[in-house]
Amino acid sequence: MNKDTASYYYNLLKGRIAENITEELFNELKFNIERFGMENQLPSISKLLKKHENTSSVKKIRTMPDFIIEKDGLDVYFLEVKYRYNEKFQIKHLKQYADYAPNILFLVYSLEDAFILRFDEVDKSLEDEEFIPLQNKLIDSPIFNFNNVEKQTIHQFLNLGKEFFTKFDHPTDVAERVVCN
Repeated sequence: MNKDTASYYYNLLKGRIAENITEELFNELKFNIERFGMENQLPSISKLLKKHENTSSVKKIRTMPDFIIEKDGLDVYFLEVKYRYNEKFQIKHLKQYADYAPNILFLVYSLEDAFILRFDEVDKSLEDEEFIPLQNKLIDSPIFNFNNVEKQTIHQFLNLGKEFFTKFDHPTDVAERVVCN
């Protein structure tokens, strides 16, 4: 396995952990949550897409959000889950999901917290910036207006997530260790 392959699998596993935490958290919060992303809807085609990676069709398939969530009294949302070691979310990653606007949310986990970002709330003045500031914590989200019991549940799941995420290093460091061992 070369460094690029090791780094790819490392990031893939990290993302799946974040997705699993999200699925269990939203189930516990009594949301209807369904897996939606390419990995779930088209599992057999994922490897074939590498051959046609730069086509517009494949780009659309690759940006299928991870989940669809719904709860009584709320809109139906697409939910894309990310883990960011450095709490930075690139504008270019947000723009890939424009076809799902305005009802796409981004749940971005970091080592210390989870942030919610709504596509249509991103300030247009940031379009020339490289990164979006992550400020809206999931636990305080006005989109969901969680009660105290739900906030406690979120806090507990974030603590569970920390148990996994504290084990993560920078992907380059991991790739070097995997390839060298």
